[in-house]
Amino acid sequence: MKRFKKVLLMEIISIITLVVNKPFLHIISITPFIWGIIYINKFDNNVSKFFFIAISLVFAPVILLLLVSIILRLLPRVKNGNHRIFSGSYYLWIIRDFTYEILTTSHFLNNLLIRTKPIRNIIYSIMGLKNSNYFILGNDVKLLDPDKIKIGKYTFIGINTLIAPHIIRANRLILKEINIGEKCIVGAFCKILSGTKVGSHCRIDSHVILNNDVEIGDNSIIYAGTNVDNNVMIGKRVIIGKNCIVGSNTVIEDNVTIGNYLRIGSNQYIKKNSKITRDML
Repeated sequence: MKRFKKVLLMEIISIITLVVNKPFLHIISITPFIWGIIYINKFDNNVSKFFFIAISLVFAPVILLLLVSIILRLLPRVKNGNHRIFSGSYYLWIIRDFTYEILTTSHFLNNLLIRTKPIRNIIYSIMGLKNSNYFILGNDVKLLDPDKIKIGKYTFIGINTLIAPHIIRANRLILKEINIGEKCIVGAFCKILSGTKVGSHCRIDSHVILNNDVEIGDNSIIYAGTNVDNNVMIGKRVIIGKNCIVGSNTVIEDNVTIGNYLRIGSNQYIKKNSKITRDML
């Protein structure tokens, strides 16, 4: 009964956060504009009026971004690992996620954040994402749980790519850091999921999916359309061709080349310096 009351209370808090948080923060962000409309007659000339209204409109989304980042900074962070659904840490993550959704569900706010370097440096630094001054993000890139993401210097992330350090599976919230090394190129429309680690100087072409807990060594290339399943370990200087499927728990050692349109089954082991030209099922 005690646990039921705790869950009910957290559900109510989460619903209030969802319903109240967004409009409340939006109202605060446009307060300078509303204030300007009310007191606009105090300005002497039309140029001053126009200038003040324009400035207040420009700063409204910036204020909203700043408010969201401060809230995320003040809220306790949820640790990496598995968290039971309906636990305190799960609801804390839900509240953080609801707040961050204000940015990620708005194309305008999300692109303002990721494409405007001075704003990005300030906001992401407050949220806990490092090196934000040194990597490049294309339009509509979505970085979920930014405090769980590490992107190396001089790395490029292409448009509409999703980087998501969380997954909900079997009544568990799983949170694991995503690490992408230095001087990597990640193409458009990719998905990189929780626990994935990409080494330095790697190339991940467009529409590639890296599922949970994938590890990729330095100087490796994965060509367009390839799907790498969970818990795959890929060594250094590996080349995987177009539209391949790599099954879960497979190990690919260094200097391996896999041709285009091939299927590599689960639990396979590919020795170093191998060249794969046929399906391995």
